[in-house]
Amino acid sequence: MKAQDILLLATIVFTFNMATTTFKVEAYDPDVEIWESYEERLVQFFVANDVREDSKKVAILLSSMGPKGYGLLKNLVTPSKPSSMNLADICKHLKEYYNPKPPVLLERFRFYNHSQGTSQGISEFLAQLKRLSSSCNFGLFLNDALRDRFVCGVFDTNIKKRLLSEEDSLTLEKAVKIALGMESAAKNTVIIKENS
Repeated sequence: MKAQDILLLATIVFTFNMATTTFKVEAYDPDVEIWESYEERLVQFFVANDVREDSKKVAILLSSMGPKGYGLLKNLVTPSKPSSMNLADICKHLKEYYNPKPPVLLERFRFYNHSQGTSQGISEFLAQLKRLSSSCNFGLFLNDALRDRFVCGVFDTNIKKRLLSEEDSLTLEKAVKIALGMESAAKNTVIIKENS
């Protein structure tokens, strides 16, 4: 058999395997992620696999839920059957169960009391602040709230002093850029000292 024939055969086998392979959605695990994230990944699964019919989307979700998840959903929607519902209604019931909307005041309390951990980097701190702010309903005040909490919550006193010495036009982006630069410089200084 020639090399070209082997390559052609391998291509045909690969194409056949890809055409007959079915992908499955894993069951939702509330200990691993929030419902909204799972739902976003579920939508992307449907896009990637060209699933357009709502009834097929429902069938895929219900068949991948597992007995515990399906039992919960069945209890949530009784006397209706999950298979008779559309995807949007199923997701609404599951979202309300797994992630009930907390009071805004409580969410803002959590946001305003969050500070950078001693072993936490600037980027990780900012990501946590953004996550916490997502349920605070800040609206147009979001960037100012993030900037203020970022500046007040930074652990390193040198970075905090530098940010507080900036003019009133300090934006979140500029504050993060300054903090990342100072964090990087501090790490490089330690490495230089260790290698001297």
